[in-house]
Amino acid sequence: MPGCVLNATGAQFDVDAFMRDSTWLELSSIFHRGDATNLRSCPVQERSGLAVGISDSDEDDLEPQIRDATEFLQQERAEIERLAAFPGVDSLELSIGLFWCRDTLCQFHTLPSAFLRLAGELGVAVTLCVYGVSEDEGEAEPGASRAETSSGRENRGDTS
Repeated sequence: MPGCVLNATGAQFDVDAFMRDSTWLELSSIFHRGDATNLRSCPVQERSGLAVGISDSDEDDLEPQIRDATEFLQQERAEIERLAAFPGVDSLELSIGLFWCRDTLCQFHTLPSAFLRLAGELGVAVTLCVYGVSEDEGEAEPGASRAETSSGRENRGDTS
């Protein structure tokens, strides 16, 4: 679950048309409005979109994910700008996953201003997804997917 994913969604987003000319074919998973989700709370996708894997860091550390995301935003700037301007795209978001630190009451994660400025220039929102940890195993709670734990936000099709 830790890792960083760029999500782009829209109810009228023709994701197949975007992907025809995209350099992200190998990095992306796509989904279409109306696709089954296998979730009780949202049985079908309400929006079409794509999820681009940016960092699959096994470390439960924000720093390598921010580094990977910053490199991606810099190197893929033209493709991100094309995506942001593509008809039907309503939302661009970097989703960064972390595990809850054991034996803590609160956590503080500071995102570097240069990273936030770069994401903002590209119209990309940043979301920290902090996953619960089992007391017994020290791992993420089974079945605690982002779609099920995001306080009613719709499933964006990512697996981060």
